[in-house]
Amino acid sequence: MIDDFATQVVLQKRKLNKGIELLLGLVTGMLADGHLNDLEVKFLNAWLTEHDDVAAVWPGNMVAKLVSEMLADGTVTESEHARLIKMLTDLTGNNFAQTGSVTAEVITLPVDEQCPVSLRDANVCLTGEFLFGARAKCEEVASHAGATSYNTVTKKIAYLVIGTNVSPHWAHTSYGRKIEQAIELQQKGHPIKIISERRWLDAMS
Repeated sequence: MIDDFATQVVLQKRKLNKGIELLLGLVTGMLADGHLNDLEVKFLNAWLTEHDDVAAVWPGNMVAKLVSEMLADGTVTESEHARLIKMLTDLTGNNFAQTGSVTAEVITLPVDEQCPVSLRDANVCLTGEFLFGARAKCEEVASHAGATSYNTVTKKIAYLVIGTNVSPHWAHTSYGRKIEQAIELQQKGHPIKIISERRWLDAMS
């Protein structure tokens, strides 16, 4: 019985990952000419409505929310078009004018390179592979800086630190789930910060 449940969970996760990949592919194709017309916005809204599992998780929920807001009053303005194009370009990391590619790119890491970082008495969670060294070594150095390291992302975490050697397909990895959890907490109003290994090292130095 437990094995059947675990299998179902794995299959659902695979289905969701494929849905996210399909969304990124659709978005990348739409951005090929650098513009989005009203018909494409409505199509995107209809697709996300039909694929409600993708629209319920990041990044689909961000796109669904903005598209829904844009269509709420029946008129899509130029500024709304520009805002949506920027969000989709940031998510896919794809710029057709520069790359000439309409293939789906990886989801851009949502790190904040501008936020102030203070590790003294802060709770941190490290994820991904670090250039600095093994996880145990990184946690030891963080401890010397006054931080406490945890293995999971919860409301008590102040900083999620992403290692430099993170996979380009991070959204489909185990540590990608930690990033998604941090984003979900941010969306709920919790002040968790997502920072890069470089920002983390700068703060310790």
